[in-house]
Amino acid sequence: MSSEISLTVYNPITNHEVIIQLIEGKASHEDTALGYISKPQLLVIPPGIYKTPKIPITYASNGIGAQLLKDALNGELDVDSYALMKVWVGWFEMDILYESSGVDTKIRL
Repeated sequence: MSSEISLTVYNPITNHEVIIQLIEGKASHEDTALGYISKPQLLVIPPGIYKTPKIPITYASNGIGAQLLKDALNGELDVDSYALMKVWVGWFEMDILYESSGVDTKIRL
């Protein structure tokens, strides 16, 4: 796992930019939190596929999540990801939810 993540975002609106106001997310293994992301900065997403700047990850430093990361060191761990994005299209605001599960992630120092 890295200490930063870059997200790939798709804007399907061909004639308008989309503005992401906030990205908040969590990575977990079997419902145990491993780390969090939070990016309270405006990102202007042009039409098409866009890769965000790197977003820092805050890892669990103690408790069960930290122990899971230590136990998986130099191995792999199935990680589930959940994120909420606050999105603006013109004057219209919406929350977009993202979820993925069972992603094999390498745990390295």
